Parts: sequence; C-alpha cells; structure tokens
Amino acid sequence: MIQLRRREKPSLLPLAFSALLIAGALAVPVKEGQRKLPFTLIRCPYRMLTGKPCPLCGGTRSFIHAAHLHFKDSVELNPLGTIAFLLVAANIPYQLAKQLRYRWGRWDSNPGSPAPKAGVLTKLDHAPQEA
Repeated sequence: MIQLRRREKPSLLPLAFSALLIAGALAVPVKEGQRKLPFTLIRCPYRMLTGKPCPLCGGTRSFIHAAHLHFKDSVELNPLGTIAFLLVAANIPYQLAKQLRYRWGRWDSNPGSPAPKAGVLTKLDHAPQEA
C-alpha cells in the first residue's frame, strides 16, 4: 500500500519574528557615532558583579546601529551584534522564498523529484512495500 501525505505549509512565525526585530531596531533613534541608547533596557548582571564587560555587552546597540546601516559603529560596539543582524536580515528573503515556493507549488524537500502542486498528496520517499 502506498502511503500519502500532505506537504506542510511553512510557518509565518520566523518571517514575522525577523521583521519585528528589524522594525523594532529601526524604531530606536540613533545617530552615527552615538554610543548610548536614549533609554536603558536592562543592566548587564555580569558587569554589575565583576565590573568587566561580558562577551554580549553592546550587542543590542550593535544590532540597532547595523539596522540603521552604521556598520562601523556596529562592529566597534560588538561584532556579534553585527553578525546577528546580518543573519536576521538574511532570514527575511529566505522565509519569503519558502512561502512563495509553497504557494506556487514548488515546495519539495527532494530537489530531484518533480514539483507537486500546493496541497496535493505526494508519495512518501520511504513508503513500505506491499508483501
């Protein structure tokens, strides 16, 4: 007997989360060269206890500067924040492509097989054989 399954629709949550992160960063007003944010979210507990900056100190400010395309300031504050921004920004076109591939009927985890239409039942790759 051949087992059939529906292709699952990709979730919109990663796309929405990435877009909200970047929109939130763009909502914070910063100027090039500005080191302090106009508000303080949370103080770093590691820095409060030891007086030394932790590896993530400056990450939020770095992410915000990168969203405003101030990459020099972003890297100076914390390179990890710049990398995080680039990953989040790259996730948006990737998630959009996944959504469009599914809606246009080209969603398939096996690139060598013919593309099924959206919502069409397809044969499992490892379907059990009839005896």
